[in-house]
Amino acid sequence: MSDKKPGRRQETERGGDPLPCGPGRASEPDSPNPAQRTESPNPLQLKEMDEINNWARSGGQVYFGWFTLMLTVNGLGVGWLFTHNGPLPPFAPLLFGVFIVLDLMATASTYYIRNHMLACDTRITAILEGLARRRAAADPPLDVQSPVPREAVRTVFLFTGGTMFLLLLFWTTLTGWGLATNFSRLVAG
Repeated sequence: MSDKKPGRRQETERGGDPLPCGPGRASEPDSPNPAQRTESPNPLQLKEMDEINNWARSGGQVYFGWFTLMLTVNGLGVGWLFTHNGPLPPFAPLLFGVFIVLDLMATASTYYIRNHMLACDTRITAILEGLARRRAAADPPLDVQSPVPREAVRTVFLFTGGTMFLLLLFWTTLTGWGLATNFSRLVAG
C-alpha cells in the first residue's frame, strides 16, 4: 500500500516542485510547506474590480458620446450665428444663456468624471496589489498595473474640458458683447 493521500501528487511523481495550478498545487491545505501555500483570491474583490472596470469603460463611453453631442450642438449654434442674415431674433440672448449653462455643466462634469475615473484606477490598483500580496512567497513578484490608462485619461479629459471651457468663454464673451451693444452689432452678412 502506498502512503499517498488521495487527490495529491507527490514531488517524486512529477520529478520536481508542485505545479502552481491544477491538481496538487501548492495552495492545497495539506501542502507540506506552509511558505508555499497561496490563498485563493477573494471573489468579492475580483467582482468589485470587475464592476469598477466595467463602470469606468461604460462611463467613458457615455461621457464621450455626451461630449460629441455637446460639441455638435455648439457647432450648430456657432454655424447658425455666423451664417444668419439680418438682425438676431429676440430669443438670441436666451439661446446664448442656454449655451453658457450647457458649456458650464460640460466643463464641470468633465472635471468630475475625470476625477472619478482616476479614483476607480486607484481602487483597482489597490485591489490588484492586495491580491498580489496573497500569492506565495516563492512565486515571482508581479508588476501590478490597472487596466485604466491614467495618462491617457488625464490628457483626454484635459483636452475635452479645455474645449468645453473655451466654448463657455466664447458664448460668455459673445453674450457680454451683445448685452453691451443691445445685440444690434451682432449681425452677420
